[in-house]
Amino acid sequence: MALRHHLTQLEASAPPVVRPGSSSYAGNVSRAATPAAIVSLPDLMVYRQSRRSERVSATEYKQLMDQIRAVKLERQTMLDPYVANLKLARLWDRLHDTARCLENYESACQVMTEKELARIPPEMLEEVLEKQRLRRRAALHFLFSRALQRKQREEAADLLSKFIELALPEDRLKDVAYVDRILREQEYIEDPTLASPDEITFAIRNTNSLGHLTDLRFKLLKELLASSPTDPYLIESVANIHVRRGEFAAAEELTSRFVELPPVKRISLYGTLAELRFGL
Repeated sequence: MALRHHLTQLEASAPPVVRPGSSSYAGNVSRAATPAAIVSLPDLMVYRQSRRSERVSATEYKQLMDQIRAVKLERQTMLDPYVANLKLARLWDRLHDTARCLENYESACQVMTEKELARIPPEMLEEVLEKQRLRRRAALHFLFSRALQRKQREEAADLLSKFIELALPEDRLKDVAYVDRILREQEYIEDPTLASPDEITFAIRNTNSLGHLTDLRFKLLKELLASSPTDPYLIESVANIHVRRGEFAAAEELTSRFVELPPVKRISLYGTLAELRFGL
């Protein structure tokens, strides 16, 4: 009984095993954290769905229109005028004016021209450029979230790539992991007319592509794997995509890095058998 009790304690104190694709991995903040100052995709989706049925009261409409006029006036004196577009986009969104909202989010993605940069005092240039980076990332996040919801996959992949490119060097891998967390929930075949497995296989082999989003995810996973070559989730994920693409040799080379031991049953059960067999 003492051995069984000891083994049970060892099992309880052991860290949980994070399996590839498990919820434990998805919730691992250190590896797939939502970037700072960015609303996470699931929160954004719930937020937008809950607002569709809301109506703006006359009082709120007047207040929002007053804010819009004030931002337009403020824009004329801003060092980065596109910051105003980001503010306007959010205000038009609250008024449920989709056209003006999108127009301003797209403007908020722009880079300041050389003429606009020349007006900025040298001592303030670094600060303004950093705010420009954050402004563009916020706008791109909204746009790629919307594109994913509307299944505009090619546009979403392009916007996601731009979003990642704006990450600071020290934050890039965190952003890549964040985007992987989003993309792994997407279907890897993007053509709904492909009804049979044979049609899907033929399309993959013929184009050497799994679709815009999965191709992007494949690229990002390989980047993560290069930085963490022993990560089991990354090895399995990259190998699985190699298999989907029919690249069996590449998948075998990757998975043969390690010898996978057969799954071990619970240690407490082993302890029970040991007691019965040896009388421990």
